[in-house]
Amino acid sequence: MKKIHFCFYKEYKRTTVTKSIYLAQKYLQGFDEDISKLIHVEVYIDGTSYTSSMNSNGVRKRERNFPFEESWEILSFDVENRDAERIKQFFESQMGKGYDYLNIVLNQVFNVNTQLDNKWICSEICFEAAKIGKIITPEWTRMVGMSPAALYSHLLYGDINKGKRNVDIKKKSN
Repeated sequence: MKKIHFCFYKEYKRTTVTKSIYLAQKYLQGFDEDISKLIHVEVYIDGTSYTSSMNSNGVRKRERNFPFEESWEILSFDVENRDAERIKQFFESQMGKGYDYLNIVLNQVFNVNTQLDNKWICSEICFEAAKIGKIITPEWTRMVGMSPAALYSHLLYGDINKGKRNVDIKKKSN
Protein backbone atom coordinates (compact mmCIF):
# COMPACT_ATOMS: atom_id res chain seq x y z
CA MET A 1 0.00 0.00 0.00
CA LYS A 2 1.08 3.56 -0.69
CA LYS A 3 -0.14 6.89 0.60
CA ILE A 4 -1.55 9.26 -1.98
CA HIS A 5 -2.01 12.83 -0.77
CA PHE A 6 -4.45 15.31 -2.28
CA CYS A 7 -3.01 18.67 -1.24
CA PHE A 8 -5.35 21.66 -1.40
CA TYR A 9 -3.88 25.15 -1.29
CA LYS A 10 -5.68 27.91 0.60
CA GLU A 11 -5.14 31.22 -1.12
CA TYR A 12 -4.78 34.18 1.15
CA LYS A 13 -3.31 36.59 -1.40
CA ARG A 14 -6.18 37.83 -3.49
CA THR A 15 -5.41 38.21 -7.17
CA THR A 16 -8.11 38.77 -9.79
CA VAL A 17 -8.04 35.08 -10.78
CA THR A 18 -8.06 33.65 -7.25
CA LYS A 19 -10.75 36.08 -6.16
CA SER A 20 -12.91 34.99 -9.11
CA ILE A 21 -12.48 31.30 -8.21
CA TYR A 22 -13.22 32.01 -4.55
CA LEU A 23 -16.37 34.02 -5.33
CA ALA A 24 -17.60 31.40 -7.81
CA GLN A 25 -17.06 28.59 -5.32
CA LYS A 26 -18.75 30.50 -2.54
CA TYR A 27 -21.71 32.05 -4.33
CA LEU A 28 -22.29 29.99 -7.49
CA GLN A 29 -21.36 26.56 -6.12
CA GLY A 30 -22.54 27.23 -2.56
CA PHE A 31 -19.47 26.17 -0.59
CA ASP A 32 -18.86 27.59 2.85
CA GLU A 33 -16.26 30.26 3.58
CA ASP A 34 -13.51 27.82 4.63
CA ILE A 35 -13.81 25.40 1.70
CA SER A 36 -14.23 28.26 -0.80
CA LYS A 37 -10.66 29.36 -0.05
CA LEU A 38 -9.28 26.14 -1.59
CA ILE A 39 -8.14 27.37 -4.99
CA HIS A 40 -5.56 24.77 -6.12
CA VAL A 41 -4.93 21.04 -5.73
CA GLU A 42 -1.97 18.74 -6.33
CA VAL A 43 -1.49 14.99 -6.01
CA TYR A 44 1.61 14.02 -4.06
CA ILE A 45 3.16 10.55 -4.49
CA ASP A 46 6.65 9.35 -3.56
CA GLY A 47 8.30 12.77 -3.29
CA THR A 48 6.69 14.23 -6.41
CA SER A 49 3.65 16.47 -6.80
CA TYR A 50 1.57 16.42 -9.97
CA THR A 51 -0.99 18.96 -11.15
CA SER A 52 -2.02 21.33 -13.90
CA SER A 53 -1.07 24.89 -13.12
CA MET A 54 -1.42 28.37 -14.60
CA ASN A 55 2.12 29.11 -13.43
CA SER A 56 3.47 26.19 -15.45
CA ASN A 57 1.00 26.70 -18.31
CA GLY A 58 -0.30 23.15 -17.96
CA VAL A 59 0.42 19.71 -16.58
CA ARG A 60 3.62 19.46 -14.57
CA LYS A 61 5.44 17.53 -11.91
CA ARG A 62 8.03 18.67 -9.42
CA GLU A 63 9.99 17.26 -6.55
CA ARG A 64 8.73 18.63 -3.23
CA ASN A 65 9.22 18.09 0.46
CA PHE A 66 6.22 16.83 2.35
CA PRO A 67 4.39 18.21 4.21
CA PHE A 68 4.23 21.33 2.11
CA GLU A 69 5.58 24.56 3.53
CA GLU A 70 2.62 26.87 2.99
CA SER A 71 -1.08 26.84 3.88
CA TRP A 72 -2.48 23.51 2.73
CA GLU A 73 -5.24 21.09 3.61
CA ILE A 74 -4.24 17.52 2.89
CA LEU A 75 -6.45 14.47 2.38
CA SER A 76 -4.45 11.24 2.38
CA PHE A 77 -5.57 7.84 1.11
CA ASP A 78 -4.05 4.37 1.09
CA VAL A 79 -4.00 2.86 -2.41
CA GLU A 80 -2.63 -0.36 -3.83
CA ASN A 81 0.95 -0.07 -5.15
CA ARG A 82 -0.17 -0.86 -8.71
CA ASP A 83 -2.82 1.88 -8.55
CA ALA A 84 -0.21 4.40 -7.34
CA GLU A 85 1.96 3.43 -10.32
CA ARG A 86 -1.02 3.83 -12.67
CA ILE A 87 -1.63 7.33 -11.27
CA LYS A 88 2.00 8.29 -11.93
CA GLN A 89 1.82 6.82 -15.45
CA PHE A 90 -1.37 8.78 -16.11
CA PHE A 91 0.26 12.07 -15.09
CA GLU A 92 3.36 11.24 -17.18
CA SER A 93 1.10 10.63 -20.20
CA GLN A 94 -0.47 14.09 -19.73
CA MET A 95 2.81 16.05 -19.49
CA GLY A 96 2.92 18.85 -22.02
CA LYS A 97 -0.85 19.32 -22.16
CA GLY A 98 -1.81 22.92 -21.58
CA TYR A 99 -3.75 24.72 -18.89
CA ASP A 100 -7.45 25.10 -19.66
CA TYR A 101 -7.89 28.87 -19.26
CA LEU A 102 -11.23 28.81 -21.08
CA ASN A 103 -12.51 26.24 -18.59
CA ILE A 104 -11.61 28.52 -15.67
CA VAL A 105 -13.56 31.42 -17.12
CA LEU A 106 -16.59 29.54 -18.44
CA ASN A 107 -16.96 26.82 -15.80
CA GLN A 108 -15.64 28.36 -12.61
CA VAL A 109 -16.99 31.87 -13.08
CA PHE A 110 -20.01 31.52 -15.38
CA ASN A 111 -20.96 27.87 -14.68
CA VAL A 112 -21.02 26.95 -18.40
CA ASN A 113 -19.73 23.41 -18.94
CA THR A 114 -16.99 23.14 -21.54
CA GLN A 115 -13.93 20.94 -21.83
CA LEU A 116 -10.91 20.88 -24.13
CA ASP A 117 -9.49 17.36 -24.52
CA ASN A 118 -5.87 18.49 -24.67
CA LYS A 119 -5.99 20.82 -21.63
CA TRP A 120 -6.58 20.46 -17.89
CA ILE A 121 -7.28 22.46 -14.77
CA CYS A 122 -5.82 21.21 -11.48
CA SER A 123 -9.00 19.81 -9.95
CA GLU A 124 -10.06 17.90 -13.07
CA ILE A 125 -6.73 16.14 -13.55
CA CYS A 126 -6.58 15.31 -9.83
CA PHE A 127 -10.15 13.98 -10.03
CA GLU A 128 -8.99 11.64 -12.83
CA ALA A 129 -6.11 10.51 -10.59
CA ALA A 130 -8.62 9.73 -7.80
CA LYS A 131 -10.60 7.57 -10.24
CA ILE A 132 -7.48 5.72 -11.37
CA GLY A 133 -6.50 5.11 -7.72
CA LYS A 134 -10.02 3.80 -7.01
CA ILE A 135 -10.51 6.48 -4.37
CA ILE A 136 -13.58 7.60 -6.32
CA THR A 137 -15.71 5.06 -8.16
CA PRO A 138 -14.07 4.64 -11.60
CA GLU A 139 -17.44 4.69 -13.39
CA TRP A 140 -17.77 8.40 -12.71
CA THR A 141 -17.30 10.41 -15.86
CA ARG A 142 -14.90 13.31 -16.16
CA MET A 143 -16.10 16.13 -13.96
CA VAL A 144 -16.14 19.11 -16.27
CA GLY A 145 -15.62 22.33 -14.39
CA MET A 146 -14.97 20.70 -11.02
CA SER A 147 -13.39 23.27 -8.73
CA PRO A 148 -10.81 22.49 -6.04
CA ALA A 149 -13.54 23.06 -3.43
CA ALA A 150 -15.87 20.62 -5.19
CA LEU A 151 -13.12 17.98 -5.40
CA TYR A 152 -12.28 18.43 -1.72
CA SER A 153 -15.91 18.09 -0.74
CA HIS A 154 -16.36 15.09 -3.05
CA LEU A 155 -13.31 13.31 -1.65
CA LEU A 156 -14.25 14.05 1.94
CA TYR A 157 -18.02 13.56 1.91
CA GLY A 158 -19.07 12.14 -1.43
CA ASP A 159 -18.58 9.05 -3.52
CA ILE A 160 -15.57 7.51 -1.78
CA ASN A 161 -15.08 3.76 -1.57
CA LYS A 162 -15.36 4.01 2.20
CA GLY A 163 -14.90 0.31 2.79
CA LYS A 164 -11.56 0.31 1.00
CA ARG A 165 -10.08 3.68 1.92
CA ASN A 166 -9.53 5.72 5.03
CA VAL A 167 -8.99 9.45 4.76
CA ASP A 168 -6.43 11.22 6.92
CA ILE A 169 -6.98 14.95 7.19
CA LYS A 170 -4.15 17.34 7.98
CA LYS A 171 -4.64 21.07 8.16
CA LYS A 172 -1.49 23.13 7.91
CA SER A 173 -1.37 26.89 8.24
CA ASN A 174 1.39 29.45 8.57
